[in-house]
Amino acid sequence: MSTKKRISELDALRGIAALMVVFFHFTLDRPQAAYGFNLGATGVDLFFIISGFVILMSTERCKSWKDFVVSRVSRLYPAYWVAVSFTSIFIVVALLNGYHQKHDINFGVRFFGNLTMFQYYMNIPDIDGPYRTLIIELVFYVLILILMLTKGLKHIEKVGAALLAMVLVFSVLYNFTSNDAVPENN
Repeated sequence: MSTKKRISELDALRGIAALMVVFFHFTLDRPQAAYGFNLGATGVDLFFIISGFVILMSTERCKSWKDFVVSRVSRLYPAYWVAVSFTSIFIVVALLNGYHQKHDINFGVRFFGNLTMFQYYMNIPDIDGPYRTLIIELVFYVLILILMLTKGLKHIEKVGAALLAMVLVFSVLYNFTSNDAVPENN
């Protein structure tokens, strides 16, 4: 019998992260941002760190990779589809009321492309800017799924270290080869 174990400290940290993002959005372009409410990105980062930990814990409860896929899809997509639909309704109402939004893509393609959550990889603009963070979570799910299928979860520390080393090497190489890294002489 599997019991769902909640860690209240993680829930508290998630709440703090969510509040950081909410306060950031409420103080955007306002003088109150000077009081430290400009930490919305830090809240998103904290939320991702906690989510990564919780997702790894959830793999222990999955009997197979199929259980993992079903649990992630059923947890993420329904709420996302509702959010995309509501946002789209507001955009359509705004367009009908004379608000003109210039886009190089048909609204229907944009709407249905956003429903996939892979709009970034299809070069389709987000219906709403904050949706861009969800692809990061989805890519993490795919990485965990690959590790589950290859039995790599038992070596997660080595996989993480290898990925971190690759990012560092590519970052250093990019900085040395980038034109931006060379200072201009005046």
